[in-house]
Amino acid sequence: MSNREELMRRYDAAVVAAVQTAESISDWSEETRMAVAMTIRLLGNQFSRTLALALASEEIDPVSPERIAEVERDWQRFLK
Repeated sequence: MSNREELMRRYDAAVVAAVQTAESISDWSEETRMAVAMTIRLLGNQFSRTLALALASEEIDPVSPERIAEVERDWQRFLK
């Protein structure tokens, strides 16, 4: 398994753990738990796509701030 695959696996696991944590906070209302979990999923999915694209480049450090910024700019162009 490559380091890139491991990074993605760990990132996905971290998002799942964050969602589970948000869903388990009993001090919050059901609506708040659902809203926070949904927000984490949405942001997690968006960044996961960005990270996957950044990792696809083998020429430069895939998680350098410059590469992440480049991929985010590309996503913004794509979404318009």
